[in-house]
Amino acid sequence: MSDLRYNLGFDMETYIQNLPAGLERAVLRALVFRVGQENAISRYKLLALVKAHARNERDLRLVINQLRKDGFPICSTGGKRGGYWLAGSAAELDEYMDRELKSRIKDQQEQLNALTRTRKAMWGEGLQGQLF
Repeated sequence: MSDLRYNLGFDMETYIQNLPAGLERAVLRALVFRVGQENAISRYKLLALVKAHARNERDLRLVINQLRKDGFPICSTGGKRGGYWLAGSAAELDEYMDRELKSRIKDQQEQLNALTRTRKAMWGEGLQGQLF
């Protein structure tokens, strides 16, 4: 198995073994050997490894999203050399969060602010309004 180690006695292998058979378990099994960005696996190769459990890319993206919410340090990046991997260090996880997650949050906040201003300008402060 991999040499992936976590603090506080967390044992990834035992955790994976205790998961019910399915996509979550298959994804973690594939990623446990992909520690560090230099070991990233492309979305298409990962999908091929878990194809018995995933109908399509959307299923894969949704399960990765949920695994991240469950606390698994799954990183990703797009592009020709992109893919998915487990963070190999706190610094690597921080870099991923800054580059991918925090920048999206900032962009979405800017969109929300702009649309809120537009709504107020077009319809005022009230909840009800007419478009034309």
